[in-house]
Amino acid sequence: MNKALITFIILITTFGCVQSQIKSDSLVKIKNAFFMDGKPLTYKQVVELVKDYPEAVRALKKAKANHDAAIAFGYIGGFFLGYPLGQAIAGGEPAWALAGAGAGSLLIALLFQIAYNMQAKKAIRIYNSGLNQLSLNYNASVNFCITMNGLSVIMNK
Repeated sequence: MNKALITFIILITTFGCVQSQIKSDSLVKIKNAFFMDGKPLTYKQVVELVKDYPEAVRALKKAKANHDAAIAFGYIGGFFLGYPLGQAIAGGEPAWALAGAGAGSLLIALLFQIAYNMQAKKAIRIYNSGLNQLSLNYNASVNFCITMNGLSVIMNK
């Protein structure tokens, strides 16, 4: 008897939890990609999504500028560092000053990438906090009433 009662309680509790889950509309950033509901979004889709939050749009545009600068400095630094290393491997006289400039360029790219991550996270935080405020402002009332069919639960917005 106890096993049946415990099983019944677990099933009812689990069923209630499953029914109460709602779809998440929050925006997340994993590495350099944006996702919503597990689906990747392009930059244009993210801008369209956050268009109602001007501060988030500004942060997202700063993030894009920082990301573009990081890519440019990364390519330049990779070339400037890789070319002298290729010369050294081939047995030629490497231009170590060029390699130093490449290392400096890669450091600048890293700083721009850090700034990109900070601005992108700021934009996501602003957008998601706006969603949370919308959900907190949603008022619903639940009433238990006696109707012709017996006891009923009525939910109003």
